[in-house]
Amino acid sequence: MKCDRKNPEGWERFNIEDLGDGIIAIKSNGKYVTSEIGERPMWCNRATINDWEKFEIINHFDGTFSLKGGNGIE
Repeated sequence: MKCDRKNPEGWERFNIEDLGDGIIAIKSNGKYVTSEIGERPMWCNRATINDWEKFEIINHFDGTFSLKGGNGIE
């Protein structure tokens, strides 16, 4: 996944699924974003949610946020 568009097309829009306790899954076009154990960039290719498709939201004081993947990397 890379940020290089000024206006999102359909494949660049994501749905957030709240899994509870500050954990989310991110889905686009029927596939979930995965953190792939930190061995690859995040990408959207999984049909189901496992640990690598779960992300913790880290809120920052300036209104932005980060995602911590199932591999523990922010």
